Amino acid sequence: MNFNMRTKIFFLAVFFGVLGLAKSSSAATINAASASYADVSAAVAAADYNDTVRVPAGEENWGNNTLTITKGIKLLGAGKTQTIINSAPTTYSYDKFLIYFNADSTTAANDYQFKLDGFYLKANGTEPPHALLYLNNSHLGDHLTKVIISNNKFKQIAGTLPYSGRTRMAIYLNLAVFGVTYNNEIIDGTHAWRFLGTMSTGKNVVYWEPGSQYAMYFEDNNIYISEDWNANMIISGGAGNRYVSRYNTFDLSARGSSDYTQAHDIHGNQENNPGAGIGYEAYGEHRIGGQGEFFDNRAGRVHFFMNKWSYSSGTSYVTYEEYNDDAYMVTSCVGLSYSKTVGGVNCVQSPYDSYYWRNYGGMSGTSLITGIGITYDHYNMRLGILNDPLTLIENKTWWRDNSAAFDGSVAAIGSCGYYGGPSCTKSGIGCGTLANRPATCTTGTAYWATNQGNCNDLSDYVGHTHTKKIEGTLYKCTSTNTWTAYYTPYTYPHPLRAEGAGTDTTPPSAPSGVIVN
Repeated sequence: MNFNMRTKIFFLAVFFGVLGLAKSSSAATINAASASYADVSAAVAAADYNDTVRVPAGEENWGNNTLTITKGIKLLGAGKTQTIINSAPTTYSYDKFLIYFNADSTTAANDYQFKLDGFYLKANGTEPPHALLYLNNSHLGDHLTKVIISNNKFKQIAGTLPYSGRTRMAIYLNLAVFGVTYNNEIIDGTHAWRFLGTMSTGKNVVYWEPGSQYAMYFEDNNIYISEDWNANMIISGGAGNRYVSRYNTFDLSARGSSDYTQAHDIHGNQENNPGAGIGYEAYGEHRIGGQGEFFDNRAGRVHFFMNKWSYSSGTSYVTYEEYNDDAYMVTSCVGLSYSKTVGGVNCVQSPYDSYYWRNYGGMSGTSLITGIGITYDHYNMRLGILNDPLTLIENKTWWRDNSAAFDGSVAAIGSCGYYGGPSCTKSGIGCGTLANRPATCTTGTAYWATNQGNCNDLSDYVGHTHTKKIEGTLYKCTSTNTWTAYYTPYTYPHPLRAEGAGTDTTPPSAPSGVIVN
């Protein structure tokens, strides 16, 4: 081949390469002819990565159809009162969804954004879909960090019968799908959202560090029920996943003050799904009406603070794992170390390094909640025996507010017992200005340093109509009389809410003593 021919080939390659780059970096807008399933699915099929599909106003019934999307695109409706999509399956199935985003390898490798905005997704048939929206990424080494679910309305089927035993979620979230879900209205169903994965794959997801971008952030959503029925759980999940819930309103007043509903949950080790959740954060949450647990922490690293129950009686639990790790493992722990694993021991599923502070409840939401019930740690469900010794020890694996003024110290570890033991009255967590933080401290205690003034008044800081944001840093006593900045909440509003804003894609480093496969 002569020089001129090689030169021509080179310039042609560069020319077409530039064209290819230009095509991949540009984004087109495809307008669906109507909101019908046929027209929307055709527009989605025609879209390339980063393209926008716009769906006009109108109400359509998609029947038994599921819209499956594999490319990172923006799917935009005309508004949650304008573009109305009904799901009307005739039989219930665990794989029945209204919209299913299942990221392909190209979307995951390039972290292309998926966005859903401006729809009213409604279950309206003889049977509910398992979820109105399912977000999935099977490429766990490539985390999606830019998913946005915003300004939508979700309404699942209400009522206990004939839907008993049917899981009906608004949003179902699988592993390695991170971003923000905000300004949505979520009505009825058994779950507003659920986060799950599997034991064998949870270990592959980036290390969980509270205050980082590596979670789905649910913020400023309004969740409520439309009638009195057994809405027994609002948020639940586990199996290697994590989430952050902040500034959401959960209005259960349609149920009455005596009806039981659990709000926040993270699963522990279970017989049917042994993988536990690895952690969550919840703050600025406002629950209205009903009674029952505001959180049930069965596993993981949790920060639960400055939340409010009102017009209800509220309880809270730290429950350890349901099944003993050593006695019940359908799969060997070898090679299955979760990102949260501590102390060099694989497959630990119990709560650890968890902090609960400044949560208020009671009929007016002004009573500091210090009571925490502890179950499962005492009783091993798998073996049917009492655990001896107990594993979940206050001031060692979890910390909370207590009635005594905080001075940086706690009663000796193990002296704050339960199941007939003495109650703990010395607080493990303080709150106030940094200047008022005690100079002395016992290892493990913590102090929420904030300049927001009164630590006891949450009236402006909770729910989707909050007017102020929670700001501060949790300092942990890492050794005797040594305070270390330990946790600061992630930026609010979430940076993705500003269109075009970038995010830090550098995974957090695991602290010493944590195994990361």
